[in-house]
Amino acid sequence: MVDVPLNAHRIDILKYARMAKDWCFGLYPPLQDEVIVSDAERLSVTQSNVKMLQRHFQADTLPWIQRLKQKEQILQQRDANSRGVGGKRLPYSLNKRGS
Repeated sequence: MVDVPLNAHRIDILKYARMAKDWCFGLYPPLQDEVIVSDAERLSVTQSNVKMLQRHFQADTLPWIQRLKQKEQILQQRDANSRGVGGKRLPYSLNKRGS
């Protein structure tokens, strides 16, 4: 870690405070239209990428997660059914259905 004198941070803060004041009073040139347009284009591309990822998730991953949850519920039900009174497991012969 580099030791930075405390005054250096104070100078940076004062410099940024002056810059902010200058921006507020219009002493710097306004943002160019090209910058605003390129930002809007980037935002549009990002939004379309997010929509595409959502569609892929809903089509591929979500059904897979739902199947896993369903399998987990089935296993939990089987485990609960295999337990007798007081939470003890029943002997295998009593655990079979229809016998």
